[in-house]
Amino acid sequence: MDEPLADITSHDTYLNGVPRSTFRYLREHDPVHWTEESDGGRGFWSLTTYDDVLFASRNTDVFSSRQGIRLEDMDADELEARRTLMEMDSPEHTRLRRLVSRPFAPKSVNEYEDAVRQLAVEVLDSLEGEREFNS
Repeated sequence: MDEPLADITSHDTYLNGVPRSTFRYLREHDPVHWTEESDGGRGFWSLTTYDDVLFASRNTDVFSSRQGIRLEDMDADELEARRTLMEMDSPEHTRLRRLVSRPFAPKSVNEYEDAVRQLAVEVLDSLEGEREFNS
C-alpha cells in the first residue's frame, strides 16, 4: 500500500468520505484486524469482510454485544442506561426485534408512502418563492 492506513478511530478521517483504500487493504490483507485507538483507548477488532461479520453476529457466545458497541469505555450503570437493541444478544435481541419489526417491514412502510409524499408536496409548496428554509 503506497499510503499509510487511515486512522479509522478518528472522526476527522471521515470528513472527506470513507477511507476506502484503508478498508480495501484490510479486507485483502488483514480482514480481522486489531485496531489501536489513537486516543489511548482499549482498542478493538475490526472485522472487514461480510463473512466474518456474519460469523461474529451468529456466534454471540464468543462475539457478544452485551458489553456495549461504543468505543468509549463506560461503567456498568452507563452501559445499562445507554443500552439499545444493538447491545443485546439472542435470545433477548430476537424477542424484542420481533416485537418491533412488523411496523418497519417493507409492506408496512409502503402503506405510509402516499401520506409521506403528500406531506412532502405540501411542505415544498409552502416554500414557493423561498430561497432558504429550516426544516
